[in-house]
Amino acid sequence: MKGKSLGIIVAILLIASQIPGCIEKETAKNVAPSIIINANVTTGYAPLKVAFTANATDPDGYIVNYTWDFGDGNISYEQNPVHTFTKNNTYNVTLTIKDNNGSTATDNIWITSIEIPEIPLALKVWAAENYGDGRCITEDTGDAVSLACMLEETSLGTLKNIPAGYTVSDICNERFIMWVYDNVGWCKEIPPPTTGSIHCTSTPTGATVTVAGKTGTTPCTLTEIPAGLQTVTYSMEGYEDCTDTVIVTAGETVESACTLTEKPTGEIPLELKIWATENYGDGNCITAETGDAIGIACMTDSLAPLPSGYTKDDICNEDFLTWCYENVGWYIPEAKMMCMSASSSPTICDWIDSIGLASLTRHHALYVYYLSEGWIWLANIKYSTLVPKPDPLPTELATLDNALGIYFYSKGWIVLGNMKTGCEYDLTVYFIDVGQGDSFLIKLPEKRYVMI
Repeated sequence: MKGKSLGIIVAILLIASQIPGCIEKETAKNVAPSIIINANVTTGYAPLKVAFTANATDPDGYIVNYTWDFGDGNISYEQNPVHTFTKNNTYNVTLTIKDNNGSTATDNIWITSIEIPEIPLALKVWAAENYGDGRCITEDTGDAVSLACMLEETSLGTLKNIPAGYTVSDICNERFIMWVYDNVGWCKEIPPPTTGSIHCTSTPTGATVTVAGKTGTTPCTLTEIPAGLQTVTYSMEGYEDCTDTVIVTAGETVESACTLTEKPTGEIPLELKIWATENYGDGNCITAETGDAIGIACMTDSLAPLPSGYTKDDICNEDFLTWCYENVGWYIPEAKMMCMSASSSPTICDWIDSIGLASLTRHHALYVYYLSEGWIWLANIKYSTLVPKPDPLPTELATLDNALGIYFYSKGWIVLGNMKTGCEYDLTVYFIDVGQGDSFLIKLPEKRYVMI
């Protein structure tokens, strides 16, 4: 009986040994967790704010740790952190998880943070000038620019005065419009002033004042004068010029004043009158050409030898030249003859007669015109080319009317010429004997010629 019982026990043990867990429980193998990470953005302008999510699973347990390494020296243990990348770079963001059995899993994602380019100054100024208050970005600027961009996409395009070199796309983009909204109060710089003003007064008043290309009549304030040392010149008929030196301060007004001195009105010395008569008159009298001749000599620095004790300044001045022009006919007291007085001066008709009416050309008219305008240099050049060459025309006869009259005569327009000069020519002066008996050549208007 004992032997039979023992056999039954052995059999039971052998059967039990074939059934798992009946004799000794086997240790189960741990399954590692898995992880997939995501980000709401992977590329953007710095500072770039990114929201991360971790999708982790563990089939035989649960996650006990999340360790995020953002690649910029910062770490987070949150499951779904939000992180801001402040510098432009590309970052390798990794997440390591651990389950309750100590198993880990890792995943990574690349984040690129781009540095925002600076908004061009020209566009900032454009927004302030066209959609701000003229100088600054206002609270309404962002809306105004946005509305203009919206309408730009229609037939009602309204963007104003886009700076040269830029297009609609440089303005109608998120980056620029965001800058406008974020920078209310930004103002364009106004360069510091580089000019100032001068308040000018004179005694007596009414003087013409000149400085740095600006002119006015006292009292006056001249503006936009370059900063620094400036010389102010005051002038008035009958007075000596007066100058004042001032220092102009940018953005400020400085004072300038001058007291003008009357020019001397003394009698012209007899020695100078005689000198003018002998050297630039006819030897005994001041002629109509004397003033011009002396003026040219002053201009070309070719004056005849001066009387002892006198200089060029005693001759080349307004008073002396005026005397010469106003005293045609003055004669040296010791002269034995009388000179032609100003009242008996030749007329334009006398000058024309000296040339011959039929010989007048357009060049004679131009010579008179240049003299009438005071263009002495041009007049002298034209005079040198005249054929026939008359005596120089007295200055007082050089008028625009006389120039036009001579031109009309040269064209054969006698009536018009007479109207301008006051002369009384008629058509008969154009008859020229050509030695053909009763045949004559007559000059008609437009210089047409016929035989009669």
